Amino acid sequence: MANTKLENIRKSIEQLSLDEKREFFSDIVPDVCDSSLTKEGCRTIFEERLSGSRYLESFEELRGVEGTARSVG
Repeated sequence: MANTKLENIRKSIEQLSLDEKREFFSDIVPDVCDSSLTKEGCRTIFEERLSGSRYLESFEELRGVEGTARSVG
């Protein structure tokens, strides 16, 4: 039954517009994490999920650019 609920949530998210998805992931997901999980729990979930993901490489590149900008500025 839990898998059915999760699949329904996934399908609902897929049907959102790009703007709605951005709002969902930038506003709603963090709020749900804050209200339902500990900070460490949220970090663990996202780090484990992103560890093999192409998004992690993007974050590392961004951190590198930020670090360079700080040392220059």
